[in-house]
This record gives sequence, structure tokens and C-alpha cells, in this order.
Amino acid sequence: PSQTQPTDPATDYTKYLRFKLNDDEQSYTAYTTPSGYNGPGTELVIPSHYKDLPVTVVKDLHLSKSDVERVVLPDTVIELGDYAFSDSKVKDVVFSKNLQKIADCAFSGCTSLTQVDLPEGLVEIGASAFRRTSLTSLVLPSRSVTSKT
Repeated sequence: PSQTQPTDPATDYTKYLRFKLNDDEQSYTAYTTPSGYNGPGTELVIPSHYKDLPVTVVKDLHLSKSDVERVVLPDTVIELGDYAFSDSKVKDVVFSKNLQKIADCAFSGCTSLTQVDLPEGLVEIGASAFRRTSLTSLVLPSRSVTSKT
């Protein structure tokens, strides 16, 4: 997985995503409607902020009909929710260094995903988070991670 910056930093990805104010009223969750993500190109850069508040959760992006192969997560993201990238063409993920949780089925069905280098802050991986992928390399944090497989 690449640790480089987005290839097109000028693209405004907020117009292709939906945002829900989290219960703490201090942060947002990024998601899409069931009709799916319809942004341009093969890269999706999750914005770090929406309406001046951090985006801390990403879930239900419905990428299966998109051409997205690379996802860049800002360091504000602490959780990838259920089915965040499931059944998509994603093969490269730049993880948030502050990511703490990967929920159930987050990458399930991402058959192009072959390697993952998880950040040190990760503490929980949900059930079937990487089911039906093509992983040949999985680098886990050096500290303990709870797996709910």
C-alpha cells in the first residue's frame, strides 16, 4: 500500500459523499447512498473535515459500481464502519495513522486487495473484515489487536 499523497489534490470529494453528524456533535461520518459513489477517477480521498468539524468515521461507501482502486484516509479518521469498502475494486489504501477500529466486513469482497499495512494505533478488527480478499501480505501493529473473527 502506498503512503503517498493524493494524485489530484484539487478534486472536491465532498460533493460525492454524504455526511452525518455523529452523536458527539463534534465530528462527522462520511458515507454514500445505496445508489453508490459516483465521483471521478480511480482515487477517492476522504476529506479530513466537513463544515469545520473532523470526519472521524467512514462507512457504507457503496463503491461496488465505481472505478475506485485507491482510497486515502485522513488522520482524523479513527473508525472504518461496517461494509466501508466491501465488494469494491479497492487495491490500495492509505490508512489514517490514528485508525483504531476496522468494523465487520469493512473490506469483505475486495478481491483486488492483496496487501495491507495496518497502522500502529489499530486496536480492533471486526468479524470478516478481510473476508473474500486476495491478501498475500498483512502487516499488523506491533501491539495487541482484538479480532472478532
